[in-house]
Amino acid sequence: DALARALLDHPHDLAAALARFEAGRLAFGRAVVRRARELGASMQAQILTPRERALAERHRAPEAVMAETAVATGLPAID
Repeated sequence: DALARALLDHPHDLAAALARFEAGRLAFGRAVVRRARELGASMQAQILTPRERALAERHRAPEAVMAETAVATGLPAID
């Protein structure tokens, strides 16, 4: 869907269409990696920062982890 939209928005400029598509996919990919790191921090034996401690506490219940990993919502593309 994202690729089709990019191609429709730039019908005569394949490079521009692919650049737009890539930018959107990279943002989503970074959000997924960041989220995986946050979840991983909750499983580590040593949690160093207050943010990591808060995330670890939040994800102690398997239901909380599944609620955030079984869907693609809640992944803001902000570093």
